[in-house]
Amino acid sequence: MLSRVVSFLFLLMICTSCNYFSSHMNNTFQEIDSIIDFSKVDVSPSFEVCDKLIDDAKTNCFRTNMHHQMAKYLQDVQLTIKEPVNTVVIVVLNINNEGNVTLKKIKYPPFFIEKNITIGKEVNKAINNLPKLAPAIKRGVPVATEYKLPINIVSK
Repeated sequence: MLSRVVSFLFLLMICTSCNYFSSHMNNTFQEIDSIIDFSKVDVSPSFEVCDKLIDDAKTNCFRTNMHHQMAKYLQDVQLTIKEPVNTVVIVVLNINNEGNVTLKKIKYPPFFIEKNITIGKEVNKAINNLPKLAPAIKRGVPVATEYKLPINIVSK
């Protein structure tokens, strides 16, 4: 009887001291989580008219509509520039996880900086008139994204 008890305790000690009964699932999830590319989203932000589209068509629809909406408000902006200009200003927009758009910054060419020319007020007015956006999606979760919008400035 004593040998059975000792054998049972010995077997119990061996089984509980090894990792045979521990789950390896946590390690697998950690490996999957560690290879996420946060610089890209699964689904780009979209306007309501683009919601039914998928993948590249949805992204292209978003870009086209964003450019169209911003151009609608910016095409009639009058800048006081005496020389002819043909340049590009980069507007960096933040689209938060609720689809709200804010101006992050504007990258002006050197000519604009030298002449102290800005278009921030006009860009903010255009942003405030944008229709509601659906946010970008990453792994099923709405996420904030950054969008760079090139604006051509041409004066004669």
